[in-house]
Amino acid sequence: MTPFLTQPLRAARFPAINEGEPTGCATQIAAGCTFSKATYDRFMYNFNRGQYQKPALTDRQVPFFAQIEMWWLYFPLAVA
Repeated sequence: MTPFLTQPLRAARFPAINEGEPTGCATQIAAGCTFSKATYDRFMYNFNRGQYQKPALTDRQVPFFAQIEMWWLYFPLAVA
C-alpha cells in the first residue's frame, strides 16, 4: 500500500515522468493542494485505472468459436 500512498506526494514534486499526475498541486507543493479533493479524485482515477475503459459484460471480445479453440488447446494438458 505504501507505493500508492506516496504517489500524490511524489507527483507534487513535478518529476520529469509523471504518469497520470495524481496530485492537485499544479504550480507548487503545499499541504492544501496535496490533501485536497482534486488530489483524491486524480489518485482514485489512477488507482482504479480509469483510462482503460471496460467493455460491457454482454460485449464479446472474441468470437465464441475462437474461445472454444483456446479451451481445446489447453484441455489435453489439464487431463494429463
